[in-house]
Amino acid sequence: MNKRSQQKEQTRERILASAHRLFAAKGFATVNTLDIATQAKISHGSLFVHFPTRNALIIAVISRFGEKMAARVHDLAEAKQSLKTVLEAHLEILRENELFYVQLLLGMSIFPTQARLQIIAIQSAVSHHICLTAHKEIKKGKVMPLADDLLFNTWIGLLHYYLTNREMFVGRANSGLQSSNGSVIETHGQKLLNHFMNLITIKTQEA
Repeated sequence: MNKRSQQKEQTRERILASAHRLFAAKGFATVNTLDIATQAKISHGSLFVHFPTRNALIIAVISRFGEKMAARVHDLAEAKQSLKTVLEAHLEILRENELFYVQLLLGMSIFPTQARLQIIAIQSAVSHHICLTAHKEIKKGKVMPLADDLLFNTWIGLLHYYLTNREMFVGRANSGLQSSNGSVIETHGQKLLNHFMNLITIKTQEA
């Protein structure tokens, strides 16, 4: 890669990182391209060299986030880790990106079709690897033989309910996710994981 190509790639990454931070902090509806260009310390026109429209930038930011999430879950599933370990990794990724993920959920109704399809693709990829891991434990008699959609939707529905109703679970005084005690995942993640595993685990009968 020559120097010009390298600089172009670095600028693109800076735009994506700046957009991610601003969308996480302020939501998708309120952040405009000028805000992002200012945050990335480039001219407004330069942003459009890399992303011709605001929607193209939104799709790229969502895609980048999804690729990282799916890759981490995929690596653990391929390494034949336990279902609980894969779910713990899923929680950790969400914790690291909690502000952004919440805004992603809240912004679904205003996203262009391609962005909504991108979010669906992210969930499908995560679901695929979680369910593959679950199948191995189902065969071993450790996990109940649930349909894939019920298994994943029970897990993700539980997480989404807590995340999108966060004021109920971390308190209005701690509504800022920047503080550790304002994080739904940090505060309730382990409890939700234990509850889910308890729901689907086959209990062995003691003699």
